[in-house]
Amino acid sequence: MTIGIVGTGLIGASVGMGLKAKGHRVIGYDLSTENTDIALRRYAIDEAVSLSEASGADVVFVAVPPAATVAVLDQVYAFRAPETLVTDTASIKADVVAWGADKEWFVASHPMAGHEKGGPKFASNWLFRGAKWIICPGAAPASLMAKLESVVKELDALPVRLSASEHDRTAAILSHLPHVLAGLLLETGAQLESTEASGGSWKDLTRVGGVDPDLWTQILLGNRTEITSVLEGYAARLTELNQMIASGDKKGIEAWLKAMAKLKGKQK
Repeated sequence: MTIGIVGTGLIGASVGMGLKAKGHRVIGYDLSTENTDIALRRYAIDEAVSLSEASGADVVFVAVPPAATVAVLDQVYAFRAPETLVTDTASIKADVVAWGADKEWFVASHPMAGHEKGGPKFASNWLFRGAKWIICPGAAPASLMAKLESVVKELDALPVRLSASEHDRTAAILSHLPHVLAGLLLETGAQLESTEASGGSWKDLTRVGGVDPDLWTQILLGNRTEITSVLEGYAARLTELNQMIASGDKKGIEAWLKAMAKLKGKQK
């Protein structure tokens, strides 16, 4: 099977690496020739091609920034061969699913995986190993959904079906909120002359803070309805916890921590 990658950054190049390792031919297109050159050198793609050529593969992954996804999908879908399956990897799904509402050869998707460093030089064929790969049902028939799920499994990812609204709410809590909190922690830590005394928890919690400002501006604005709702609830709960600590509410704090320990135990 020939796989087309449109956008050979971290995600696109990692898809290419993973599927090349499974024996597929991978062709790639990127506006940045530097990206395609790196992708070629790192064996993420077999050949750098034009957008129209990449769009005619058996399965095409559009892995471009969220703000550009719909516009690029328009071009890819116009160039696609009669039986080309097109998917995307955008981290916000409402607009993409709306765009694909009448397109039977398109399936919206999003891998819940990434890296604090971007670009094809940090791509790997194991990036998606054990990760959830969200697939949003649309106009595509069940056979095409199953085809994409089969390809995703070749990347050692776990396909999960969610509606666009479920995805965007889930992403706001599990992905977007942690990035916001990491940034706020870095901002708070800047009050100190040095963070050399920090331990593992600080490093773990701030790892993604400030990553790729251009991309994350697009994500935060693109999913702003869900993110602002989540942040408002978080802020209200933070105020309650602050009040418990300030008033010395030992029982309340202990009860909260025990409840969190139970939630931690239930996590998969």
